[in-house]
Amino acid sequence: MGLAAFRPDRFVTLVAALMSPEDRRLRYVNAGHPPILLWGSTRKPLWLESTGPLVSPVLTASTWDAPVVSMDVGDHLLLYTDGVSETVADENGRAEERFTSAIDRASEGGALLLDTILADVHHELAGRPQPDDLTLLTAVVRAYPVRGRNGPDGT
Repeated sequence: MGLAAFRPDRFVTLVAALMSPEDRRLRYVNAGHPPILLWGSTRKPLWLESTGPLVSPVLTASTWDAPVVSMDVGDHLLLYTDGVSETVADENGRAEERFTSAIDRASEGGALLLDTILADVHHELAGRPQPDDLTLLTAVVRAYPVRGRNGPDGT
């Protein structure tokens, strides 16, 4: 069925990411979705913006770039839906400062970071119903064991 099942006034945004810890690379496609955030102890937050348009049956000739960025052990990745970013956005519609503030308060990432961001969202909603979905995903790059060795440090 694919996109033919959608009416012309419907669309999809999406992110597809392939993390290769052995090569320490991230290849991604961002089709009209909020930026992906990549950060670590040795890198400032890097906002990986959209690489092409949203997906729609009206845009049949669309293409998307699939850039590759390097990652280091300890780097973190954060994906989120626009329901999250629009709720915590400032008066200019930007949410980057709120996300970096959350990272400063929960620098180890993981579930604590997600809880911190959701607490910010709930604070902003102040009891009002949420207008959109709230979806968050995070990952961290761990050391990749050398083939043929069993220990987490490669020994």
